[in-house]
Amino acid sequence: MDLKFLNSYSPTITGDVATITFDNGYIAKVSPSLTKGLYRLDFRDGNNKPCTTFEQEENGLKPIYGYLYQQEVIETLEDIAMQDNYVPKNTIFPISKSGVSLESLVKEDEAPIQRLLIEDADAEDVARYEPEVQALFSYSQRKKFHLTDDVWAGICRAHGEFQNPNDPRYIEYTVGGSDVSNLFAGSELSKSLKLYDGQKPGAYKTKREFWLSKVAPEKLKMEEGGKEDIFFQGHALEPVVADYFEHQYKKDHPEDTIRVFNDPHMYQCGRRDENGELKLPFILCDLDRTIVINGVEGGLECKTCMWSSPDRPLWMQGIVPLHYYLQVQWYMLCKNLPFFYIACLTGMDVNSLVYIYIERNFEVEDLVIKMGKEFMKLVKTKTEPNFEDEEPLEHILQYYRKTSGPYSLTNDIVKIDETVAPKVQQIQSINGNIELLNQQIKELESKRLDVLTSDIFPLVGEANRATVKIDDKSFYEITLKSLPRSIKLDEEKLQKDEPLLFEQYSKMPAVKFAKDLAKRNPAEYALYLKAHKPKLDAKKFVADHPDIAEKYYLPDTKLTSTKMNSCNVKYVEIADLNAN
Repeated sequence: MDLKFLNSYSPTITGDVATITFDNGYIAKVSPSLTKGLYRLDFRDGNNKPCTTFEQEENGLKPIYGYLYQQEVIETLEDIAMQDNYVPKNTIFPISKSGVSLESLVKEDEAPIQRLLIEDADAEDVARYEPEVQALFSYSQRKKFHLTDDVWAGICRAHGEFQNPNDPRYIEYTVGGSDVSNLFAGSELSKSLKLYDGQKPGAYKTKREFWLSKVAPEKLKMEEGGKEDIFFQGHALEPVVADYFEHQYKKDHPEDTIRVFNDPHMYQCGRRDENGELKLPFILCDLDRTIVINGVEGGLECKTCMWSSPDRPLWMQGIVPLHYYLQVQWYMLCKNLPFFYIACLTGMDVNSLVYIYIERNFEVEDLVIKMGKEFMKLVKTKTEPNFEDEEPLEHILQYYRKTSGPYSLTNDIVKIDETVAPKVQQIQSINGNIELLNQQIKELESKRLDVLTSDIFPLVGEANRATVKIDDKSFYEITLKSLPRSIKLDEEKLQKDEPLLFEQYSKMPAVKFAKDLAKRNPAEYALYLKAHKPKLDAKKFVADHPDIAEKYYLPDTKLTSTKMNSCNVKYVEIADLNAN
């Protein structure tokens, strides 16, 4: 993919990265993204620190991260160039193909310590371990000798494979990659790292709950249910995600050589002080896959995403969720790797795979290390963390529910000071209102159902709407079927039957750029057209030409509870209609 469209900015082009330097020292780097036809814009200040936003007088903060079409890149660069007094906000975010030498992202003399085989171990491999470690392994035809999830998470990830505190290989406390986001809330890193709007702290638990799991796990008397299927799905589909990633990467980057292989070992960070002692012994990791691209070793994290997941909208935009970004930064620190890919399967076919490139970021890494050291200090001194900046509230409630334990027949009644009575009364009132409203909703839905089935639907039949005259000046309009969020038409047939109408209601992505390109470079425009199919504005087409659209409409015939209960009544005055 070429970067000639940036020529008017006099860029310095190195490989597939174009660097543009503005008069005030700020830099914009443009590079092809992993999605064809899109580009990543990396905006930096005069000290080469990443920036995601700049301040405008009228429009507030404008984000400059994510994937942009060529025209959007040009418009954004024009916006930057036109600002006389903008103030950059130094926030750090994952930068795709920033042009930094990958060699510079690998620390000298920091080889990780290879510890334990987690899966795919042969009998000879297991025989090399001491009897106490051999006892940890289970066997299955699919995974050979391996550690089950409960042994790995409950034993080995807590202290390493050697459980005797007197053993020099015993690790007093550990933090894995999936744990690190639980330390984020209230940390120095949380005040500087911003990946996307609406970013939240740890995805799984509060810092206090994680702390308690280290110092007094017996006090966590309840376990979360319902996650077994999610974990099973992730493990079962991990090889599929890895294969899909390799397949799709080769298609997208035919000029690259890539190897994807499973390294089933657990690793410990090998960074040492001047005396040869481990500086960060608590940092552990095991990678889903190791990858080698053009001779450079990196890592691959494999994810799956359910439709109901709050992370799904982020994946679909090509944005890595915070907890996964911190997880792979932890892995790069532990394994001393310069880059990582995260691949997420959002459906079942290969086209539903999203993969995102992340480079090692030493600024983030330093703050992550600080975050980990501060947590280790709290653990070793038995100092309970507070709930500073914790969210959502469900995680704090989860902590209290887990520590309070299940219902007991013998627990004493706790007497709470009378000053709390108003709060208890508030809960009682809220509970009563919820119960009352739920009952009212059921009664009202039942009444509406009775009227609809006995008096309305027999008269309306298959129609979507009906009107009922009130008097000479007004009427009711009843809508019984909701318009789907996305109208589906047989676009191929419509384009064949009504080519002019299809063209009129279709637009190319970055249409201004496409028209300009058609004048300047017809050959490149032809390639652009081949790569980007016109997108039909179905809603506008249906609104303007409902009779024609009816012939090509592909209705959604699945009856859902929402469709069952869809019914809207609108009061209309004829005078208002005449005025419009």
